[in-house]
Amino acid sequence: MPDHGRHGLMDYFRNLRHPYHWYRQQLLGIAPPQFAVPGTAARLEVTADVDRIPTDGTGDARLRVVLINADGQRVTDERAVTFTVVDGQGLFPSGPSITLSAETESMLDGEGAIEFRSYRPGVNRILVECVGLPPVEISIEAVGELQAVHAGAWRYAPPAPYLTSPPTGVGRTSLTAFRPVAVSSAAPGHPGSHATTPGSGECWRSGVNDAGEWIVASMEFAYPLRQVEVVFADEPTEPWIVEADTVSNGFQVVHRAEGGSAQPLRHVFEFPGTLARAVRLRFPNRPIGVEAINAFDVLPG
Repeated sequence: MPDHGRHGLMDYFRNLRHPYHWYRQQLLGIAPPQFAVPGTAARLEVTADVDRIPTDGTGDARLRVVLINADGQRVTDERAVTFTVVDGQGLFPSGPSITLSAETESMLDGEGAIEFRSYRPGVNRILVECVGLPPVEISIEAVGELQAVHAGAWRYAPPAPYLTSPPTGVGRTSLTAFRPVAVSSAAPGHPGSHATTPGSGECWRSGVNDAGEWIVASMEFAYPLRQVEVVFADEPTEPWIVEADTVSNGFQVVHRAEGGSAQPLRHVFEFPGTLARAVRLRFPNRPIGVEAINAFDVLPG
């Protein structure tokens, strides 16, 4: 999923993300560290959480690399970083070498990390390289007996393909289809999920006939929003508002309708690729039944 590596309290490589520091500050009063700033790196900073690891597979070393500028600050440099075992028998998940990059979402905001193991005793010298920067070397010692099952020659698998965006397909699929829905209320037999279940033949209806009712269709991840389709179950004679939950500014109004007679049931809006996570339909006066809320990151071909 696009941008999926940036969600949650930590990424796939055990790097703490901004939400972790936000929660820690709110709950414990601990100020967050200085985050990465725009700029160009001048050097690499490489650290390990341990300098000795067991050979029985019960522990690993977590190697962390940070791109640092001339002032000692972490910068959002996009350059790839390669770890290579130049002496020793240790392994990364991909073998004796691995490259972290923004393209594979393994380098985010000038920071990356990877695990390192060894099933054979001895000192492992690891060279860390980045184009245009001085290389850095770090050593990890593996302690214990040689594991008999790993005594032979290693046979490495070929590099696995890596996909960071959905494959190109035929036609379009709504980004809200079968995804979470939140509602202010719902009438019996008319839950919000009806509005994001293609072909359900049903609709969401508010549980009360009051002003301020709403329904939010989530896309779960941030997508470049290019088109929204709203299909009402009833003629939209009451005012209604469409809002997009943008990554940078939260919910923003993208369409406001005053209602009235002779209104169509289906309405379509186009956008310039606004990065958003959800679409909200809000009713300032009285709610209207909603048959579908669809969102797309591509326009019809």
